[in-house]
Amino acid sequence: MASERQINVGGVLIGGGAPVAVQTMTKTETANVEATLAQIIRCADAGADLIRCAVPREGDAEALKTLVAQSPIPIIADIHFNHTLALKAIAKALKRSEESTKDRAKADGLSIAKLR
Repeated sequence: MASERQINVGGVLIGGGAPVAVQTMTKTETANVEATLAQIIRCADAGADLIRCAVPREGDAEALKTLVAQSPIPIIADIHFNHTLALKAIAKALKRSEESTKDRAKADGLSIAKLR
C-alpha cells in the first residue's frame, strides 16, 4: 500500500505517490572524507538518489559538514547507540538523520525522523 504521507529529503520526494527513490550506503569510514566522497560520487553516477553514511564516532560526525557540502546527492546519517552523535549530525546540516528504533526509544525526548 502506498503511503499518503510525503517527505522531502534534500529535494528527493519520498512517499505520497512519488517515484521510488534509490538509497544506498557507503562502506568507507565516514571520517575518511576523500574515500567517502569518491564513493558517494560513484553511487550518484550509478543512479542513487540518497546515500547513508555510518556515524559511529565523533570524527565521522565532524566529517559530515564537508561531505554534505560536496555531495551531489542528499546524505542521511546512519547513527546507532548514541543520540549525542545524532545531535552533532543535525548540527552539521544534514538533510535527514536516522537512528535505529532501539536507540530512539532510549533517547527520551529526542525527536529525529526515521527514514526506512
